[in-house]
Amino acid sequence: MKITGLKPVDLAPGISALAVAEFNLPLDFLLANSVTKLDYQNLTGENLPFQQPGFVTEDGFFPIKKMSVLRKGRRFSFNGLFSYNSTYDLAEYLAKYYQPLSNTKVDSLIKRLKGKSPAKKLVSELIETLDKEGNRPMHRFRYDDDCIAWFPRFQAGDERSHLDVKPYDVNGQRMFLRTARRESRLWIWEKSSPRRNGSIPQYDFILIRGRDEKVLIWNGEKIEVKMPEFLEKKELVGFEDQGWIINADKFDPLPRPELQIEFFLRVPAREEAGDVALRKFTKCKNPRAQTPLFIFDLKRAIQVASDPEFIENPREVLSILSRTKDNIYVPGDAVYDLNVYLQDKPYFLAAMRIQ
Repeated sequence: MKITGLKPVDLAPGISALAVAEFNLPLDFLLANSVTKLDYQNLTGENLPFQQPGFVTEDGFFPIKKMSVLRKGRRFSFNGLFSYNSTYDLAEYLAKYYQPLSNTKVDSLIKRLKGKSPAKKLVSELIETLDKEGNRPMHRFRYDDDCIAWFPRFQAGDERSHLDVKPYDVNGQRMFLRTARRESRLWIWEKSSPRRNGSIPQYDFILIRGRDEKVLIWNGEKIEVKMPEFLEKKELVGFEDQGWIINADKFDPLPRPELQIEFFLRVPAREEAGDVALRKFTKCKNPRAQTPLFIFDLKRAIQVASDPEFIENPREVLSILSRTKDNIYVPGDAVYDLNVYLQDKPYFLAAMRIQ
């Protein structure tokens, strides 16, 4: 099963890279160690509150960026952070091997001084800059200019507590993975079933509400409830091959028997939709959307018929979504921000009405 974590890479004595990486690990291992998704967000869309990728933690937001260094005489690039024993070790390493790619204070300092001032001066100013940046409280971090100024780093060991990760060694591969705390409400494994029912994707899921609670299993047709110890190997095969872990804090697994699918919406990709901020939708012209509807993600327990109807015209779909808020579409309502629905790839939503 695929899961996001951090891969430690030794760079120099006392200096390591913590690279965001995707690992393919056995489901049994993830279950036995309570592993869940690392809250890394590759925030690049205008629909998100900030564009800088990073980690959302209880301490605040830790932005990260692309790093480039010289390693064994070759350029080594990664998205992530530095782990170091002391600020001096990190400053000395950056002065020798780091290749600035951005306009952070650290990058700008190296561009300005490297090769033009004594190495000791560069190291001294790096230490001062790194210490000043590192002492800022995370909860005061802003998502605008601070993202440009911030240079992501962790003193060795701090990443475990701040990012809530634990070190693991699986088949000789080192990694940091996040584990579910006792207060965590949900874990979820989700897989995409083979495409059938036209072009509408199908989903199965296993939902676990904590180590000692019951398991909810959805197979595309019905929900079963089991204790974790009664999960059979055959029930996990598909998840091993195709599954991945998603954030389940707001996931509603239960089917809605009082609702009937009216049609599906094919939401266009961000590039296909164009600049939706400039679009003005005065009226939904589709006759099938003249009454209020519930708009749901397909990853919940929704049973898809063999011959589903769907709307795929981007303008009609966006017109409906522009009047949808909190999963409820109201024809003729005020127009809401469409960017919250757009992703890098197209996907489907279900429009449902009360039977």
